[in-house]
Amino acid sequence: MTKLTTSERLLWARLLCAQSPLGANKMRNLRQWLENNHLSIADFWQDLERLCPLLHVPAKQQSALRQVRDQWPSPRLAEHLARQQIKIADINDHDYPALLRYIPDWPPVLFYQGHLEVLSRLGVAVVGARALTAYGQLAIEQLITPQWQDLVVISGMMTGADEWAHRRALSLGIPTAAFLGYGLNNVWPANLAALKHEIVASGGVLVSEFAPWSQSRPFHFPLRNRLVAGSSALTLVIEAAVNSGSLITARLALDYGRDVLAVPGSIMSELSRGCLELIKKGALPVASSQEVLTALSESKIQLLAGVHAVSLPIASPVVTATTSQTCPDFGDPWQNQVYALVLSQKLDTEGVCTALGAQAPVLTALGFLELSGEIIRGNDGYWRAQLKS
Repeated sequence: MTKLTTSERLLWARLLCAQSPLGANKMRNLRQWLENNHLSIADFWQDLERLCPLLHVPAKQQSALRQVRDQWPSPRLAEHLARQQIKIADINDHDYPALLRYIPDWPPVLFYQGHLEVLSRLGVAVVGARALTAYGQLAIEQLITPQWQDLVVISGMMTGADEWAHRRALSLGIPTAAFLGYGLNNVWPANLAALKHEIVASGGVLVSEFAPWSQSRPFHFPLRNRLVAGSSALTLVIEAAVNSGSLITARLALDYGRDVLAVPGSIMSELSRGCLELIKKGALPVASSQEVLTALSESKIQLLAGVHAVSLPIASPVVTATTSQTCPDFGDPWQNQVYALVLSQKLDTEGVCTALGAQAPVLTALGFLELSGEIIRGNDGYWRAQLKS
């Protein structure tokens, strides 16, 4: 898929503004369907009544889309976003969070305020209980140190561990990114309003895939959690009860092929049980800032980016591949299969997943190969191997 124009990006963002938005999965499917049928997003909005039934869009969503079309024409929405200093990022934009491209449920469009490019840095997601204890607060202060200067601290902009992680990063001059479970026009809880402004003013970013005026809803937060986990190289759990939202984030991180770290705590504390369960299942227990940095330096993502890299590398110019080339051994069967397929065929991401009959491991392999400069995705959306001289 090619990079969108400003007007096209706005038209895609309008899909998130309905009271019953299509959601990430349907938006991705719509995008592919339009491309396959040589239609644009402008064609979709101009012919909702005919195209929605063809796409099996439920009646409730059709009504919500018609309401957006009538109440939020593109010029009005553009004016509203500009007034609120809200920008739109599309999956093919250069500043779209690099690691989010390689989760199976990536968001096609994001709203953001601030500096989205900070998410090109390697990020550590710091999550934990809303009812953070004094022990959890001290753990955050001990783990997030000036040694993290070249990283970005990622969390979910809620009270408790999220708030403490953002504030600790700000106090040390470390950029921080907050993914919200509501629209950017709102703040919840209200006492975090000043923190929201401080994050942007300090060079950080606020990100949401919900319409700017959306209120918080219980089902928004699991969706938000996948963005926290997916945009990070590793996830650090401070304190968590069993079956808490923090454990959902940790499980998502594992599903995405990312590392999970947990702070051990007292067996007497309810808020330590979630961390202890994670450690039993293979999460790395950590007790110092250096241990977090060591885990980051030994992760696959960081090794491929280079131990001392700050930003993810930009791939070199494309060289046309031929099937006569010998495929290198990357030490990972999925990476080997993906590289061999890209070397021999012209495929986009969906095509690679379909050809290999898997999604999550294929997306992870694509990410690792792109980060190491072995493959590149062109403006047409197709993957190409980078042949070494």
